[in-house]
Order: sequence, then structure tokens, then C-alpha cells
Amino acid sequence: MLRNQWAVGVPACGSRSEPQELTWKIPERTPESYFFLLLSLMDGGHPLSRQAYWVRVAALPSAPEARRKRLETAEPLTQTGPWLKTQLESLPTALGAEIVQADAAGPELQATVVVRNTGGKPAYPVRLGVWPDVYSAVWSDNYFWLDPGERVEVQARIRLDMRGIDPVSRPKVATPADLTVVVSAWNAPQQKLSVGGAGVDTKNSTPPRKGR
Repeated sequence: MLRNQWAVGVPACGSRSEPQELTWKIPERTPESYFFLLLSLMDGGHPLSRQAYWVRVAALPSAPEARRKRLETAEPLTQTGPWLKTQLESLPTALGAEIVQADAAGPELQATVVVRNTGGKPAYPVRLGVWPDVYSAVWSDNYFWLDPGERVEVQARIRLDMRGIDPVSRPKVATPADLTVVVSAWNAPQQKLSVGGAGVDTKNSTPPRKGR
């Protein structure tokens, strides 16, 4: 494992920082495999963003013609991907999750979900969703990397009243008891959290408008 860190000065108004170069020489005779490049942006120890990239190591023939044919017939990721799901499933870990805050306000519900990696391997990609999936949800983070022992808080805005938004399926106006938050990763079993069992605060909510 190679670790590298550097200070970054990001000006206001979204200006980009100076580029940095990362170099790592792949050892000879490395078998066909993948490795991850994990980039994290921190603010005094507080994580701001993180992005995971995976790189495939291919054992190419040394003969030029054989190498050319191998590259020409290489299967693109878009045809059968995701390539890494099977490999990650062979490195299982475990997730713990709980809804620590949920407030219904008007047509939406705002919730905070705490996710922990309780196993011994990184979890990837950690995905949060709402079931039934006809109700839209906006998450502060999703499909992310979670190291062993790491804990994150993810905020969600879940739409309870889909009238005028989904004219096809026309789901009913949901109550928190109708919804389930689902947390999973390719290499971790799915966790199901009842939103209705999270002690939803409805003191600021307004009753849904009646349909015509």
C-alpha cells in the first residue's frame, strides 16, 4: 500500500487547485488483478470528499504482435461491467446502520443515517436507497468507500408526496411507516432500516393536501 498526502489551497468561487502527480510502479510479474486509488479531500481532519478509482493490471504478452492482438480484443467495461463486483464479493465485510434523526416537514422527510463498517475489509460501493423506490430521495453522499471501523453520517431528503412529480405510477402520499432505508455494498449484506421506527418528529409537518 502506498500513501501520499499534500496540502491543497482551494480558492473561493470554485477555482481549481494546482495539479499533483502520483507515481507508482507496478512490480514486474504482477498477476492480472485490480488496485484502488483512493483520493480524499480533508479539512483539518474533517472529510470533505472522497473518490475511489480502480485500475486493472493486465499481463500482456511480450511479443509485439501478440500484445497488439490482446489489446484489440480486450473487453470494454461497458459490455459486461461491473468487473469488480465478483472480486469484491470474495472479500466480505459487514455494515451497521441506524437512522439517528428523522423529521417530517410538509411533503418531505429529512433524515440522518449513520453507517459503520464493522468488518475487517473496506466496503465498496456503499449504497443507500429508499424502498419503495418510487419515492425520490436526495443523499448527501452515496456509492462511497468505507474503511474498516470507519463511520459516516449521510443526510437524506425523501419526498413523501409525489403528486405532480410521478404522473405514471402515482404512488400514494407516504407516511414514514411506509418507507424503508436500505444500506448495502457489493461485499456486505444488505441492512434494512424502518423509517417509521426511527422516532420521526412530525411537530413541524403540515398535513398533505387533498387530491381533487
